Amino acid sequence: MRALNLSEAARVTRRLLDQYGPARLLRVEELAPGIFRGMLAGGAQALAVIRDNGGISVTEAEPWA
Repeated sequence: MRALNLSEAARVTRRLLDQYGPARLLRVEELAPGIFRGMLAGGAQALAVIRDNGGISVTEAEPWA
């Protein structure tokens, strides 16, 4: 298992906080190298992927009904 890259985790967390705010972002976890999930208030999730060029792509998924 690869050690968590705190620099990547900090960048993703900052991006998700900027996008959703501290009241909506509950936690961030690394699912795989360069892939993170942000758990949002209300049950939605945000999937953040670090691209090869260093950019971060965020996709929000609505909660399951």
